[in-house]
Amino acid sequence: MKHFKSLIIAASLGFVAHASAQTYTPWVLGGNSLSSTTPPTTAVFGTASDNPIEIRTYNLMRMYIDGGNGKTSGFIGVNTNTPRQMLHVKGGNFLISRTADITNKALGSTNGSILFGDETSQTYPYGSWGIEYVNDSSQGHGLNFWKTWDQNGGGLNNVVFLCEEKDYKGYVGINTKCPSSRLSVDGTIRAKEVVVSLDGWCDYVFLPNYKLTGLYELEAYIKEYSHLPNVPSECEVLENGVQLGEMNAVLLEKVEELTLYVIELQKQIDELKRQNEERV
Repeated sequence: MKHFKSLIIAASLGFVAHASAQTYTPWVLGGNSLSSTTPPTTAVFGTASDNPIEIRTYNLMRMYIDGGNGKTSGFIGVNTNTPRQMLHVKGGNFLISRTADITNKALGSTNGSILFGDETSQTYPYGSWGIEYVNDSSQGHGLNFWKTWDQNGGGLNNVVFLCEEKDYKGYVGINTKCPSSRLSVDGTIRAKEVVVSLDGWCDYVFLPNYKLTGLYELEAYIKEYSHLPNVPSECEVLENGVQLGEMNAVLLEKVEELTLYVIELQKQIDELKRQNEERV
Protein backbone atom coordinates (compact mmCIF):
# COMPACT_ATOMS: atom_id res chain seq x y z
CA MET A 1 0.00 0.00 0.00
CA LYS A 2 2.85 2.40 0.78
CA HIS A 3 4.36 1.75 -2.63
CA PHE A 4 0.97 2.30 -4.26
CA LYS A 5 0.52 5.70 -2.54
CA SER A 6 3.97 6.74 -3.67
CA LEU A 7 3.08 5.94 -7.25
CA ILE A 8 -0.06 8.09 -7.04
CA ILE A 9 1.81 11.04 -5.58
CA ALA A 10 4.61 10.75 -8.10
CA ALA A 11 2.18 10.51 -11.01
CA SER A 12 0.17 13.47 -9.71
CA LEU A 13 3.14 15.72 -9.12
CA GLY A 14 4.62 14.76 -12.45
CA PHE A 15 1.38 15.70 -14.16
CA VAL A 16 1.21 19.11 -12.46
CA ALA A 17 4.71 19.93 -13.60
CA HIS A 18 3.87 18.88 -17.14
CA ALA A 19 0.47 20.54 -17.35
CA SER A 20 1.35 24.07 -16.39
CA ALA A 21 4.28 26.26 -15.42
CA GLN A 22 2.14 27.92 -12.77
CA THR A 23 2.39 26.90 -9.12
CA TYR A 24 -0.49 24.94 -7.66
CA THR A 25 -1.11 23.11 -4.45
CA PRO A 26 0.49 19.65 -4.70
CA TRP A 27 -1.94 16.78 -5.19
CA VAL A 28 -2.49 14.79 -2.05
CA LEU A 29 -4.24 11.51 -1.30
CA GLY A 30 -6.86 13.18 0.88
CA GLY A 31 -8.19 15.29 -2.02
CA ASN A 32 -7.21 18.41 -3.88
CA SER A 33 -8.60 21.91 -4.10
CA LEU A 34 -8.48 24.56 -6.79
CA SER A 35 -7.36 26.99 -4.10
CA SER A 36 -3.90 27.03 -2.50
CA THR A 37 -5.31 28.21 0.84
CA THR A 38 -8.81 26.76 1.18
CA PRO A 39 -9.11 23.11 2.26
CA PRO A 40 -11.03 21.05 -0.32
CA THR A 41 -14.71 20.40 0.33
CA THR A 42 -14.76 18.19 -2.77
CA ALA A 43 -11.78 16.11 -3.87
CA VAL A 44 -10.56 17.39 -7.22
CA PHE A 45 -8.59 15.55 -9.87
CA GLY A 46 -7.69 18.04 -12.57
CA THR A 47 -6.46 21.54 -13.25
CA ALA A 48 -7.67 25.10 -12.97
CA SER A 49 -6.29 25.89 -16.41
CA ASP A 50 -7.41 24.99 -19.93
CA ASN A 51 -4.69 22.35 -20.27
CA PRO A 52 -5.81 18.82 -21.14
CA ILE A 53 -5.22 15.83 -18.89
CA GLU A 54 -3.29 12.78 -20.00
CA ILE A 55 -3.16 9.51 -18.09
CA ARG A 56 -0.17 7.38 -19.03
CA THR A 57 1.40 4.02 -18.34
CA TYR A 58 4.86 3.07 -19.60
CA ASN A 59 4.93 6.69 -20.75
CA LEU A 60 2.24 5.91 -23.31
CA MET A 61 -0.94 7.95 -23.38
CA ARG A 62 -3.90 5.77 -22.33
CA MET A 63 -6.61 8.33 -21.60
CA TYR A 64 -7.00 11.94 -22.62
CA ILE A 65 -9.43 14.62 -21.36
CA ASP A 66 -9.59 17.62 -23.65
CA GLY A 67 -9.22 21.07 -22.08
CA GLY A 68 -9.99 24.47 -23.51
CA ASN A 69 -13.43 25.98 -23.95
CA GLY A 70 -14.23 24.79 -27.46
CA LYS A 71 -16.84 22.28 -28.58
CA THR A 72 -14.57 19.35 -27.67
CA SER A 73 -13.86 20.64 -24.15
CA GLY A 74 -14.29 17.78 -21.69
CA PHE A 75 -14.30 15.12 -24.40
CA ILE A 76 -12.60 11.92 -23.25
CA GLY A 77 -10.38 9.86 -25.49
CA VAL A 78 -9.12 6.34 -24.84
CA ASN A 79 -5.94 5.68 -26.85
CA THR A 80 -6.49 8.95 -28.70
CA ASN A 81 -5.73 12.59 -27.95
CA THR A 82 -8.25 13.84 -30.50
CA PRO A 83 -11.60 12.64 -29.12
CA ARG A 84 -14.50 13.38 -31.50
CA GLN A 85 -17.34 12.63 -29.07
CA MET A 86 -17.89 12.80 -25.30
CA LEU A 87 -16.30 9.33 -25.16
CA HIS A 88 -14.10 8.17 -28.02
CA VAL A 89 -12.43 4.74 -27.86
CA LYS A 90 -9.80 4.08 -30.51
CA GLY A 91 -8.16 0.80 -31.35
CA GLY A 92 -10.14 -1.35 -28.95
CA ASN A 93 -13.53 -2.55 -27.78
CA PHE A 94 -16.00 -1.23 -25.25
CA LEU A 95 -17.18 -4.05 -22.95
CA ILE A 96 -20.04 -4.05 -20.45
CA SER A 97 -20.28 -7.29 -18.49
CA ARG A 98 -22.98 -8.67 -16.23
CA THR A 99 -23.16 -8.31 -12.45
CA ALA A 100 -25.29 -9.82 -9.70
CA ASP A 101 -25.11 -6.67 -7.54
CA ILE A 102 -28.31 -4.87 -8.46
CA THR A 103 -28.65 -3.20 -5.04
CA ASN A 104 -25.44 -1.20 -5.18
CA LYS A 105 -24.13 -0.79 -8.70
CA ALA A 106 -26.51 -1.93 -11.44
CA LEU A 107 -29.69 0.09 -10.91
CA GLY A 108 -32.45 -1.28 -13.12
CA SER A 109 -30.56 -4.18 -14.68
CA THR A 110 -27.86 -6.66 -13.68
CA ASN A 111 -27.18 -7.60 -17.28
CA GLY A 112 -24.74 -4.91 -18.34
CA SER A 113 -26.96 -2.24 -19.90
CA ILE A 114 -26.46 0.86 -21.99
CA LEU A 115 -29.19 3.29 -20.96
CA PHE A 116 -30.59 6.20 -22.98
CA GLY A 117 -32.83 9.04 -21.88
CA ASP A 118 -33.58 12.73 -22.11
CA GLU A 119 -33.90 13.54 -18.41
CA THR A 120 -33.25 11.42 -15.34
CA SER A 121 -33.90 11.79 -11.64
CA GLN A 122 -32.99 10.01 -8.44
CA THR A 123 -36.34 8.25 -8.57
CA TYR A 124 -35.90 7.18 -12.21
CA PRO A 125 -32.15 6.89 -12.86
CA TYR A 126 -32.52 4.44 -15.73
CA GLY A 127 -33.18 6.76 -18.66
CA SER A 128 -36.00 5.87 -21.05
CA TRP A 129 -34.54 3.03 -23.13
CA GLY A 130 -31.91 0.38 -22.59
CA ILE A 131 -29.89 -2.28 -24.38
CA GLU A 132 -28.78 -5.22 -22.25
CA TYR A 133 -27.19 -8.63 -22.67
CA VAL A 134 -29.18 -11.48 -21.11
CA ASN A 135 -28.23 -15.12 -20.80
CA ASP A 136 -30.57 -17.31 -18.78
CA SER A 137 -33.71 -19.35 -19.30
CA SER A 138 -36.07 -16.80 -17.76
CA GLN A 139 -34.87 -13.72 -19.66
CA GLY A 140 -33.65 -15.35 -22.85
CA HIS A 141 -30.27 -15.55 -24.52
CA GLY A 142 -29.17 -12.53 -26.53
CA LEU A 143 -29.43 -8.77 -26.76
CA ASN A 144 -32.57 -7.18 -25.32
CA PHE A 145 -33.70 -3.72 -26.43
CA TRP A 146 -36.03 -2.73 -23.60
CA LYS A 147 -38.15 0.14 -22.29
CA THR A 148 -37.07 1.18 -18.81
CA TRP A 149 -39.19 2.26 -15.87
CA ASP A 150 -39.56 6.03 -16.01
CA GLN A 151 -41.99 8.79 -15.10
CA ASN A 152 -44.28 7.73 -17.95
CA GLY A 153 -44.91 4.26 -16.58
CA GLY A 154 -43.58 0.74 -16.34
CA GLY A 155 -40.93 -0.98 -18.37
CA LEU A 156 -41.29 -3.33 -21.32
CA ASN A 157 -38.89 -6.12 -22.23
CA ASN A 158 -38.11 -7.55 -25.65
CA VAL A 159 -39.23 -4.56 -27.69
CA VAL A 160 -36.58 -5.94 -30.05
CA PHE A 161 -34.59 -9.07 -29.20
CA LEU A 162 -31.51 -10.41 -31.01
CA CYS A 163 -31.21 -14.10 -30.21
CA GLU A 164 -27.94 -16.01 -29.74
CA GLU A 165 -29.26 -19.51 -28.97
CA LYS A 166 -27.54 -22.29 -30.89
CA ASP A 167 -30.21 -22.98 -33.51
CA TYR A 168 -31.49 -19.39 -33.69
CA LYS A 169 -28.38 -17.19 -33.79
CA GLY A 170 -29.12 -13.83 -35.33
CA TYR A 171 -32.88 -14.37 -35.26
CA VAL A 172 -34.85 -11.22 -34.40
CA GLY A 173 -37.84 -11.15 -32.08
CA ILE A 174 -40.30 -8.30 -31.63
CA ASN A 175 -42.18 -8.57 -28.34
CA THR A 176 -40.69 -12.06 -27.85
CA LYS A 177 -37.42 -13.41 -26.49
CA CYS A 178 -37.83 -16.73 -28.35
CA PRO A 179 -37.78 -16.00 -32.10
CA SER A 180 -38.22 -19.20 -34.10
CA SER A 181 -37.70 -17.54 -37.50
CA ARG A 182 -35.39 -14.88 -38.91
CA LEU A 183 -38.08 -12.42 -37.78
CA SER A 184 -40.69 -13.39 -35.20
CA VAL A 185 -43.36 -10.86 -34.21
CA ASP A 186 -45.75 -11.42 -31.33
CA GLY A 187 -48.36 -8.94 -32.50
CA THR A 188 -49.80 -7.30 -35.59
CA ILE A 189 -47.72 -6.14 -38.56
CA ARG A 190 -48.93 -3.32 -40.77
CA ALA A 191 -47.20 -2.59 -44.07
CA LYS A 192 -48.01 -0.91 -47.37
CA GLU A 193 -46.52 -3.81 -49.29
CA VAL A 194 -45.03 -7.24 -48.63
CA VAL A 195 -43.00 -9.06 -51.29
CA VAL A 196 -42.66 -12.84 -50.89
CA SER A 197 -40.10 -14.72 -52.98
CA LEU A 198 -41.16 -18.19 -54.19
CA ASP A 199 -39.47 -21.02 -56.06
CA GLY A 200 -42.40 -21.56 -58.41
CA TRP A 201 -45.99 -20.70 -59.26
CA CYS A 202 -49.10 -22.73 -59.98
CA ASP A 203 -49.65 -22.20 -63.71
CA TYR A 204 -49.01 -25.95 -64.05
CA VAL A 205 -52.78 -26.32 -63.51
CA PHE A 206 -53.32 -25.18 -67.10
CA LEU A 207 -50.81 -27.59 -68.63
CA PRO A 208 -52.33 -30.34 -70.81
CA ASN A 209 -51.02 -33.15 -68.58
CA TYR A 210 -52.49 -31.75 -65.34
CA LYS A 211 -54.88 -34.25 -63.78
CA LEU A 212 -57.93 -32.43 -62.48
CA THR A 213 -59.72 -34.23 -59.68
CA GLY A 214 -63.24 -35.27 -60.60
CA LEU A 215 -66.06 -33.50 -58.79
CA TYR A 216 -67.43 -36.68 -57.22
CA GLU A 217 -63.93 -37.65 -56.08
CA LEU A 218 -63.49 -34.14 -54.70
CA GLU A 219 -66.82 -34.40 -52.86
CA ALA A 220 -65.72 -37.67 -51.24
CA TYR A 221 -62.41 -36.09 -50.14
CA ILE A 222 -64.18 -33.12 -48.56
CA LYS A 223 -66.59 -35.39 -46.69
CA GLU A 224 -63.69 -37.40 -45.27
CA TYR A 225 -61.20 -34.64 -44.40
CA SER A 226 -63.31 -31.43 -44.18
CA HIS A 227 -60.88 -29.42 -46.31
CA LEU A 228 -59.71 -29.22 -49.91
CA PRO A 229 -56.76 -31.29 -51.20
CA ASN A 230 -53.34 -29.61 -50.72
CA VAL A 231 -54.91 -27.10 -48.33
CA PRO A 232 -53.74 -27.33 -44.68
CA SER A 233 -56.29 -28.43 -42.12
CA GLU A 234 -57.45 -26.28 -39.23
CA CYS A 235 -55.27 -28.26 -36.80
CA GLU A 236 -52.18 -27.70 -38.98
CA VAL A 237 -52.84 -23.97 -39.22
CA LEU A 238 -53.38 -23.61 -35.47
CA GLU A 239 -50.15 -25.48 -34.76
CA ASN A 240 -47.86 -24.13 -37.49
CA GLY A 241 -49.47 -20.93 -38.72
CA VAL A 242 -49.84 -20.03 -42.40
CA GLN A 243 -47.02 -19.59 -44.91
CA LEU A 244 -48.21 -16.52 -46.82
CA GLY A 245 -46.40 -17.23 -50.06
CA GLU A 246 -47.29 -20.92 -50.07
CA MET A 247 -50.92 -20.26 -49.11
CA ASN A 248 -51.38 -17.67 -51.85
CA ALA A 249 -50.05 -20.18 -54.34
CA VAL A 250 -52.44 -22.88 -53.03
CA LEU A 251 -55.41 -20.51 -53.20
CA LEU A 252 -54.53 -19.56 -56.78
CA GLU A 253 -54.22 -23.25 -57.63
CA LYS A 254 -57.78 -23.75 -56.38
CA VAL A 255 -59.02 -20.73 -58.36
CA GLU A 256 -57.42 -22.10 -61.52
CA GLU A 257 -58.95 -25.54 -60.86
CA LEU A 258 -62.33 -23.86 -60.38
CA THR A 259 -61.83 -22.13 -63.72
CA LEU A 260 -61.28 -25.51 -65.39
CA TYR A 261 -64.38 -26.92 -63.67
CA VAL A 262 -66.45 -23.95 -64.91
CA ILE A 263 -65.12 -24.35 -68.45
CA GLU A 264 -65.95 -28.06 -68.41
CA LEU A 265 -69.43 -27.39 -67.03
CA GLN A 266 -70.03 -24.76 -69.71
CA LYS A 267 -69.08 -27.28 -72.36
CA GLN A 268 -71.56 -29.76 -70.90
CA ILE A 269 -74.28 -27.08 -70.83
CA ASP A 270 -73.57 -26.16 -74.44
CA GLU A 271 -73.75 -29.84 -75.43
CA LEU A 272 -77.07 -30.28 -73.66
CA LYS A 273 -78.42 -27.18 -75.44
CA ARG A 274 -77.29 -28.57 -78.78
CA GLN A 275 -78.93 -31.92 -78.12
CA ASN A 276 -82.13 -30.24 -76.98
CA GLU A 277 -82.23 -28.11 -80.12
CA GLU A 278 -81.79 -31.21 -82.29
CA ARG A 279 -84.77 -32.88 -80.64
CA VAL A 280 -86.91 -29.84 -81.24
